[in-house]
Amino acid sequence: MGAGDDTPQATPPVAKRVPRTHEAHGRARVDPYDWLRDPAYPEVRDPEIRAYLEAENAYLERQLDAALRDELRAELEGRVAQNDDGVPYRKRGYWYWHRWEEGKQYPVHLRARDAGGKPGAEAVLLDESARAEGKDYLSVGALAVSPDDGRLAFSEDADGSERYVLRVLDLAGAALLPDEVPNTSGSVVWSQDGTHVFYARLDPQLRPQAILRHRLGTDVADDAVLYEETDARMWLGLSKTSDERYLVVSSRDKESAEVWLLDLRSPESALQRVLARREGHLYDVDHHPRFRGEPRLLIRTNDRHRNYRLTTVSPEQLGAGDFEARWEEHLAPRDDVMFHGSVVFDGHLVHVEREAGLPQLTIERLADGARRRVEVREPVYDLAPGANVDLTSTTLRVRYESLTTPRTVIDVDLESGAQTVRKVQRIPSGYDASLYEARRLFATAEDGTRVPISVVKRKDLDAGPETPLYLYAYGAYGISIDASFSTSRPSLLDRGFVCAIAHVRGGGELGRAWYDGGKLAHKENTFTDTLACARRLVDEGLTAPGRIALVGGSAGGMLVGATVNLEPELFGAGVAAVPFVDCLNTMMDASLPLTPTEYTEWGNPETDPEVYARIAGYSPYDNVGPKPYPPMLVTAGISDPRVTYWEPAKYVAKMRHERTSDGLLLLYTNMGAGHGGASGRFDRLAEVALQYAFLLKVLGAPEA
Repeated sequence: MGAGDDTPQATPPVAKRVPRTHEAHGRARVDPYDWLRDPAYPEVRDPEIRAYLEAENAYLERQLDAALRDELRAELEGRVAQNDDGVPYRKRGYWYWHRWEEGKQYPVHLRARDAGGKPGAEAVLLDESARAEGKDYLSVGALAVSPDDGRLAFSEDADGSERYVLRVLDLAGAALLPDEVPNTSGSVVWSQDGTHVFYARLDPQLRPQAILRHRLGTDVADDAVLYEETDARMWLGLSKTSDERYLVVSSRDKESAEVWLLDLRSPESALQRVLARREGHLYDVDHHPRFRGEPRLLIRTNDRHRNYRLTTVSPEQLGAGDFEARWEEHLAPRDDVMFHGSVVFDGHLVHVEREAGLPQLTIERLADGARRRVEVREPVYDLAPGANVDLTSTTLRVRYESLTTPRTVIDVDLESGAQTVRKVQRIPSGYDASLYEARRLFATAEDGTRVPISVVKRKDLDAGPETPLYLYAYGAYGISIDASFSTSRPSLLDRGFVCAIAHVRGGGELGRAWYDGGKLAHKENTFTDTLACARRLVDEGLTAPGRIALVGGSAGGMLVGATVNLEPELFGAGVAAVPFVDCLNTMMDASLPLTPTEYTEWGNPETDPEVYARIAGYSPYDNVGPKPYPPMLVTAGISDPRVTYWEPAKYVAKMRHERTSDGLLLLYTNMGAGHGGASGRFDRLAEVALQYAFLLKVLGAPEA
């Protein structure tokens, strides 16, 4: 590695070039930075690689003003309630909630016996800050209390690799049991008698590949394998039905699914398959113990429509030769409404839906089928079910927020629809929602498709050509990016930024068709939609070319890279967090974590020359060239299993060599975390402060 001169922190590091030729389908590609991939991965031991990453970090520290970062971090932390309790929810005679304590990076999880409808004396379930002592990183995956309420099963990832260790805590004595299961996906389900736990084991590619049953007090090496998935494209998951009657095991990719059930009253019984997989059929299963007086399986299926319908069937029909023919339609599919599933109550179902790009909750009374929607009063918002674990409850708990409204916990009466606010997110340093305004715009894509944009700004901002604009986009995996609240966003809004979210194709905002329109052969719609949204914001008079910061992470980081390749001069800055920018090389290597499971999203370029040509046409790393790129901040996680650290490192190295502009180009690698970045709540804010300091340096605020 060369560093330019004798003061490596003053000038950007220069990665050496070691050309390596990749050949496939009669085409050759030269990759000069392939050496940045450590052969020992997932360990990174090569001293030259580590020295390069550390040099990039040192260069970043030199370039970004420490005082401004400290100011921003203090500002961001000032909006976080140091001491804060979640809203308790009730289950089996106990109340459960979490608490944040002053100065602590992680929450403590609490419970209390029910005392006349309210929590009694509290007791600690798990103190995450205590578990994190001596660690640079901690992520708690699952927290599951045994049916007898005496033990807690929980899972921990201590390095960001997403390999969770499953542990069991005796709540009476607050002592860990000897049962310890490594290399799990993080999920856990108890048997009803509390003698067994079920979990998913990871394969070398970090894919949940087998479902196992562990009997407490026995050797983990003797755990029974209930199911092992041999298709490398499929991803195993486990959960339980809403009434905790059945273990649910699912094997799925984005195009097909297969589900098995196990009666948790008989933990040593075998899995029973619901319906064999077939290409193009996606379904999932829940169980209602008293659906209009009898137990019924609830099956959400796309068998007749890509936006799904809801069917019911008696569990006694499982295994019948004409099982699928016995499904009775309960909720018909609709062209303009995406059905995501239902929350189960004794006398009600609450349907989670999406219409016109916005989330909706519809309460259905089972006795007569009467339906009402949960009322929302803002044009742009986010709405989702909260903790609803008591089937006998007469209220639905929801989480509501918007670009201007802090997160609000609300209980909705299932019969009347009346809403009771249980908590509004506290912002200690102060927040006045009346200072801001949000609205919705639509851009017109190249093919005439209308693409929604959510926009927020200060009411007193007279936006114009000098206004910097923060544009976030994702556009992958059918994931919807909703207009949620951010305690960090006011730090940009109050400095004269407009903030916007482009709801581009590839996401799920407008149903399955929206997702299908931005994947596989249609992936480039994601990038051209983003360009259309940026131009629409310019046409609206909110900003100007060269004043837009394009921001995205992971697959959204690919969006940033691919979009600035197409039209670099439209943007004034780019932030690509843990970006999937070396996608052609990654998708050509089935030995890498998760690659085979991604074929239904991107295609398989190793076997299909058309897919190879398509990905080669938009892969950000492969298409970096002599162009006037805007200033860029690119981040990585050293133990990231989803986007390996060398992807962003190679991308920055190549851009430094190829670009014709000289704007700030920074690479930050978190040397103690993975895909999600820092795990502590304040450490996360330090990473936000870094991003904002970069944007303020390269874009600044409009002149008065």
